[in-house]
Parts: sequence; structure tokens; C-alpha cells
Amino acid sequence: MNKFKKLMIKIKDFILDLIFPNDIKCIFCETDILDFDNKPYCEKCEKSHILNDGNRCIFCDVQILEGNTVCDFCASTPKDFEKAVCPFVYKSQVRSAILNLKENNARWLVPTFAKLMCERLKEENIDFDYIIPIPIHEKTKKRRGYNQSKLLADEIAKITGKPVADNLIIKFKLTKSQKELNFSERQKNLEGSFSLTDKNFVKGKSFLIVDDVITTCATVNTCAKLLKKAKAKSVFVTAVARNPLKK
Repeated sequence: MNKFKKLMIKIKDFILDLIFPNDIKCIFCETDILDFDNKPYCEKCEKSHILNDGNRCIFCDVQILEGNTVCDFCASTPKDFEKAVCPFVYKSQVRSAILNLKENNARWLVPTFAKLMCERLKEENIDFDYIIPIPIHEKTKKRRGYNQSKLLADEIAKITGKPVADNLIIKFKLTKSQKELNFSERQKNLEGSFSLTDKNFVKGKSFLIVDDVITTCATVNTCAKLLKKAKAKSVFVTAVARNPLKK
């Protein structure tokens, strides 16, 4: 009987932990943390400089030296969007988490990532009319089963109450991976790969482009350029992480 009672207590505790968890795990290293809603990552991960804080470029949000306002790349190549915001730096455990979302269907990360992205948007007083996820080619979507940027955009829409303008921009040309390409190669790789489906809809409206990672800004800027050519009022960008640029 005692064994039975102990077993029932264990089952009860297990069920209660599922419904009312005492600890939630760090989104990067899965260490138990106590205040997940306020800070969904542990102190160890935070101390490894994963946050995209400090002095950053006023346009592309990349970390730059104190005293500067614009990075060398934005100074030499002006962007077609007003501003980008990213809560994390694309490194180590952040990179692993995003790749897990991108390739391993780790959708449980989406609400937390979207919440942190929205907090940055609010801090910067960024307002917009519609949300646009960076599109992926149909063949890529068929292989992966989903577009991670669309998942993030849908969650941001839930938080902000702003609608998603899905399929306003489509990717009709299958391009090779951008991972190993430099800035100029990325630009050339994306030429003619995106298309705007309704120019009349764009005129006079503000848009938020959503992606998972910003590296050279080639992808988000290509989409922003399409919107600006169609006379969008303003274009902003957000992503989970900003990849530090290599000179």
C-alpha cells in the first residue's frame, strides 16, 4: 500500500509539474530558470554576450564601436529600409537555436522569439500597418514543411494586432544558400528572385519585414527595395538575430 501511495504521489507531482511548472528551461541551453516570462534565458547564456545590446548602427542594428552611429557598410551602401531591430547576436547557442527552428521544426521557440522581437520594436517606437515574412521558394517550403519567417510573422501579428500581408512578396527563383557568400555575392545571388504581387496595395502603407537572421541585409533590403519602388510610406525590419559583419 505504501508503494502504491508513493507511486500515486509521483504521478500527481508529475501531472502538476506539467500543468504548473516550477521551472522553465533556457531557450538556448535548457538550464532550468525561474522567471521565464521576464527572461527566457539563463545567466550563463546571457554572460556569453548573446544579447544585441550596446552601441549599434542606427540603420541595420549591428554592434559598432562606441561613439559611432552608423556602421561602415550602411555608410557606404544606404539601405532601402528605415531601421532594423534584432534582440540577439547570431553566435554559438543563438545560432544553434535558430538552426533548430529552421531545420528541425523547433516551433516551440517561435512565441518567445516573437515576444522579444516585439519588445525591441516597442523600445524603438516602431509602428507599421502590415507584416511581411521573408518568403522562401516553394521547393524549399516543400522540403522543410514550413517557412520559419512566416511562423515568426504570425506570432508577431498575434502580439501586435497587425495583419500579415502574406504572399505580397513571393520568391519565384530558387537561389543557392547564402551562408558561404560575401556581400556582393549575396546581392548577385538574389537578383530577380523576388517579386511584388500587388503594387497598388503597397502605396502609402508602412511595412515590417520579418526574418530569422540578418547577415549582410541583402535579403531584407531586396524586399524593402521592392516596397519602396511601389511607394511604401516606410519599411522596417526585424529578425531574431543580427550576424556581426566581417570586414
